[in-house]
Amino acid sequence: MTITLTNVSYDFLSALKGLMSLDRSVRIYEENEPNETTLQTIKDTEEGKNLVGPFNSVEDVMKALNAED
Repeated sequence: MTITLTNVSYDFLSALKGLMSLDRSVRIYEENEPNETTLQTIKDTEEGKNLVGPFNSVEDVMKALNAED
């Protein structure tokens, strides 16, 4: 049997996992769907948009991260 839960809190899932783990025949799988920001980031990356770099060192990466836009 498969039960799909959506839009439930982390606390609820944690409690449910704790209870269900007592029955060793139960398997719990988590499936997370990306939000709109993540989907847009994936699309931009695939299209080569809004990218920065390449960087030659960690120092260069940190400068870019700390730079004011």
